[in-house]
Amino acid sequence: MAAKATPTESKRERFVRLAQGRVNNALTAVSKVEHLANKTTYDYTEADVDRIEASLSEAVGQAVKSLRAGQRDAHAFSLEA
Repeated sequence: MAAKATPTESKRERFVRLAQGRVNNALTAVSKVEHLANKTTYDYTEADVDRIEASLSEAVGQAVKSLRAGQRDAHAFSLEA
């Protein structure tokens, strides 16, 4: 869990503190998706893989775009049509 903000924390310090934690959490989540590659435990298709890849790529692209523009957008993912 990230450290709490202090009254003297600058906007930059707050950004760095939160970005480090959130990016590390995102990397951990991506690693958990990688665990789904075990074909002896899971059954999936290339279409599933393509949809997961597209969704992750879109989310990363949108996050970077939002950071560049200074505004945010929400996402959701489902394998169901």
